[in-house]
Amino acid sequence: MVSRGTFGDAGDSWDSAARRCPRHSCARGLRVLPLSAMDTAWLHMDRSDNPLVINALLVLEQSADIAAVIDRFVELVVHEYPRFRQVVLTRPGVVSVPVWKDVEVVLTDHLQHVHLAPAGLKEDLWATVGPLLDAPLSPDQPLWSLTDIRGLASQQRVLLFRAHHVIGDGMAMAKLLLSLCDEDDVGLPRPRGRAQAPDGPWVERVTARLDAGVDMVRAATQLVTMNPETPSPLMGPLDGTKQVAWSEPFPLSRIQTVRDALGGTVNDVLVSAVAGALHVTLDDPELADLHALVPVYLHPLSAPIPKDLGNHFAPIFLRLPSSTPNAVTRLQHVRRRTHSLKKGQMPLVSAAAVHVIGHAPRSVENVAVDHFAARASLVLTNVPGPRSAVHVAGARIDDILFFVPQPASIGVGLSLFSYNGSVRLGVSADSARDLSPERLARAFAAELTALEAAAKRVGTS
Repeated sequence: MVSRGTFGDAGDSWDSAARRCPRHSCARGLRVLPLSAMDTAWLHMDRSDNPLVINALLVLEQSADIAAVIDRFVELVVHEYPRFRQVVLTRPGVVSVPVWKDVEVVLTDHLQHVHLAPAGLKEDLWATVGPLLDAPLSPDQPLWSLTDIRGLASQQRVLLFRAHHVIGDGMAMAKLLLSLCDEDDVGLPRPRGRAQAPDGPWVERVTARLDAGVDMVRAATQLVTMNPETPSPLMGPLDGTKQVAWSEPFPLSRIQTVRDALGGTVNDVLVSAVAGALHVTLDDPELADLHALVPVYLHPLSAPIPKDLGNHFAPIFLRLPSSTPNAVTRLQHVRRRTHSLKKGQMPLVSAAAVHVIGHAPRSVENVAVDHFAARASLVLTNVPGPRSAVHVAGARIDDILFFVPQPASIGVGLSLFSYNGSVRLGVSADSARDLSPERLARAFAAELTALEAAAKRVGTS
């Protein structure tokens, strides 16, 4: 059930959406459903000083009607996906069993207004968004929120969407937001097909399965015996306050030119630029290669959004060549390392490990999560978005920015998102980390430009 409420103090309202909300019976309100093991694991990775919440910022054109956008969200997301009308309860026992329970949704509990500093500059928006990412979502209410951020000097409208990772993974949340668009086809890039099982003579099929089994054992061994991350400015305790920034948009066509000249994939080029930006920003002569926790999605991008949403990805460790000073050499390292991960069985092994952690007693789960979090310095995601500008409730979306959550003690999140022919890097970092998000965002664009210059030299040689 969704209750009516009045949105804000400027005549905005969602009364129309509330009236359209279907009424759920009391019997449905008593229904409980157990969480999947994967979702349980991500629920318990949440920390008071590091909320495991997915954050997305929609920057809309000046004429956008925020109340109409929220009406659309209530109608197409809150009404349609049960997780946005449920809370998580935990049943006591040796192995606690968390369950989903239907509740009444009071919209006023999930929406708020925030006003920027008088100047309304981009830096003021950064300073406002950072503290919003620190705030935990109340466990007594469904774990999502929308914040209308007002006062940008450009007069663009800004809406911050937040949802706890237990509801669904980053890909599910991105597809949910894009489902609000007016366009029937938002122009997502075609997914690259997954490797198919061999279909040749039986000897080849058996050999392929044996090879996969050996790879799985090797991957499991690597996962368990992986050394803790080398001490760096990105390691240590958290203080629970976040700072954010994002890069200027960089045209994908220019990145594709780099790929064509230097080899690899667009993702390889972007990841190598991230590694270069870390090398420049941290400016530590003793800096070692840093490990990033990278999600590998187990469902194809074209798959429909499941009604129960959930987490359908495996986190893997990618060693970034952050200690390498040369841009082209970094790209070569990234190409080799990502190729090795794609060939192996690490995603399946990692998914199995998260599944096991989700079934373990809480004390064992905490130890396992801390063990793996100590093996990475940051979380890095790359989500492809619409190739052209899209609209919601008649308003053009000028920009979409994501801020990936970080489990346990990991204090830096880097989010690549492509939209309307360009890509941006969103940076969020705990203020205890010796890292300037603004400087890193600028360095990322500079590294892409350096790779572009190297590609031109190859083209003229």
